[in-house]
Amino acid sequence: MTRIIVATLFALLLAAPITAQDGRRKAPPVDPELQERVDLLVVELDNVNFDQREEASATLRAMGLPARPALELYVDHPSLEVRRRVRRVLLHFREIARIAAMTAGSPNDWPMLKRSPGRVAAAGDGAVRQVPEILWTTELPGVIGLPYFDSPILASGDLIIVLNRKGGIAAVNRHSGEVMWLRDTGEPVYAAPVIAAGTLYVPGNSLTAMDLETGRVRWRWKTDYGVSATPLVADGKVFAVERGEKLVALDPLDGTVRWRARVPATSSSPVVVGKLVVIGLTTGVHAYRISNGTRRWRFETECPVSASPVVLPDRIIISDDARTIYALTPDRGKRLWRRRIPEGVVRETPVLYGDAVLFSTSGATFRAIRASDGEDLWARFVGSFIQSSPCVAGGVVYFTAGRTFRAMQCADGDDLWALPLEGAFTAPILVDGTLYVVTVDGALMALK
Repeated sequence: MTRIIVATLFALLLAAPITAQDGRRKAPPVDPELQERVDLLVVELDNVNFDQREEASATLRAMGLPARPALELYVDHPSLEVRRRVRRVLLHFREIARIAAMTAGSPNDWPMLKRSPGRVAAAGDGAVRQVPEILWTTELPGVIGLPYFDSPILASGDLIIVLNRKGGIAAVNRHSGEVMWLRDTGEPVYAAPVIAAGTLYVPGNSLTAMDLETGRVRWRWKTDYGVSATPLVADGKVFAVERGEKLVALDPLDGTVRWRARVPATSSSPVVVGKLVVIGLTTGVHAYRISNGTRRWRFETECPVSASPVVLPDRIIISDDARTIYALTPDRGKRLWRRRIPEGVVRETPVLYGDAVLFSTSGATFRAIRASDGEDLWARFVGSFIQSSPCVAGGVVYFTAGRTFRAMQCADGDDLWALPLEGAFTAPILVDGTLYVVTVDGALMALK
């Protein structure tokens, strides 16, 4: 049903009426009573009384998208006043359609890095507490090579999307492992994609918007230096990061720029906090107003912030490229606490579970600290290089280290299971109680 609604909205937006002999435009069939109401209101748009004209415009706006085809008849009306008012109302309808398209997606959409502000990389219910079995393995031709970025797999509805740094993308049925489509973006990929309302947004030399069901390219936003971070879809906008240059807000329908802010950008992916979009930069962390891109606050750090912020209702957690984690207030960016990590650099974006911030370090250690004050909860030396950021669900944290897929309790770090597997692995995701992970050789595995 959701896809039908979105398809209808796009059809209304993209329909191109034909001009008729009487100067009006032909449109798809409209309910006669609705057309009559619109006709009468259009007459009032040319009323000599200003208040009457305003009232007619307001009534047309209140009629919503069903009135759009009927109103399109009048875009070439002889009266300049009518033309202006009709086009303003149609612009209002376009905004309604855009917001509807952005909010009509599946509950399993993946609109930001690792799906949620807590960066949990999980969707649906269920946890895997026992040693899982491999349900299926699918070899992915053209999607080969471990990416040098976080979270190269994500999910939406029945699809798992897998990609590599060379631009190969595969859509796989998450229940059967069947490859639904394969595409090559034609350019390298620099960060993980996101999914919202049936559109896959892939960051590379350009930001490429693709139809999720077919892989067809809808539009590209071209940049000089490439899109260096996972984009963010929120509040009817697509937020993209141009390497070292800017943060932009794009229209999801056609990729036009709504606003831009000059920033020393890194690979940090933005996140929305209330009415602000927050992003890590080479100089620290900045927050910008979603509506127009003006800066609300900034917090400076000693080193660049390449990992992505994670968010609780009352605080933002960031980690810099040294070994320091901070907690900041969302409204003003004031420091609540600061914590040095003894083992080394925080390698990937942390995840949140309750009051726990969970992350791996360059010292082959997995650690949990309290989000409320930064104090230790537990630390585990796992004995091998941790090459993936974790995913979390049901009180269990999952990650890959060396040739082992591991699961530990979030509360105390106790092992639940460790599964030796052949090859190196990407960061896992968890969807409705099934784990998915990709090998360096391009094999997608489902485990449960």
